[in-house]
Amino acid sequence: MEPERAIELVIDELRKAEEKHPTWPDDPIHASAILAEESGELVQACIDYYYSDSDGGNAVIEAAQCGAMALRFLINVGSYVRKPEHRLSPANHRIEGMLRACRTRHAGHYKGYRSFRHQER
Repeated sequence: MEPERAIELVIDELRKAEEKHPTWPDDPIHASAILAEESGELVQACIDYYYSDSDGGNAVIEAAQCGAMALRFLINVGSYVRKPEHRLSPANHRIEGMLRACRTRHAGHYKGYRSFRHQER
C-alpha cells in the first residue's frame, strides 16, 4: 500500500469517528485507553489473519482506526487536564505512598537481581 493511501484511510476513519463520537476525553488517561482499545482490536485482527483463513481486510481497517485514534489523541494533546494535587483524597495519598514504597523496594530488589545475574557470568 502506498503511504498516500494509508494516510487517506486514516483520515477517512478519523472523520467517521468524529462524526459518530463528536466528544473526546479531556484527560490523557481515557484518551489513551481509547487508542489502546483500537490497538487491541488490531492485534486481534492480525491473530485472526495469521491463524485462520481471514483475508486480512479487518487488519487494514483496524490499523486505520488505530491511526485515527492516534491522530485524535495528538490533536487534543494541548487540551488535556491533570488532576490537581489538592483534589486527591487522603486515601489516594496513602495509596500513592504505598505505591512509591513498593517501587522503591522493588527497585532495590531488581538492582540486586541484576548484580546477582552479572556475578553468574
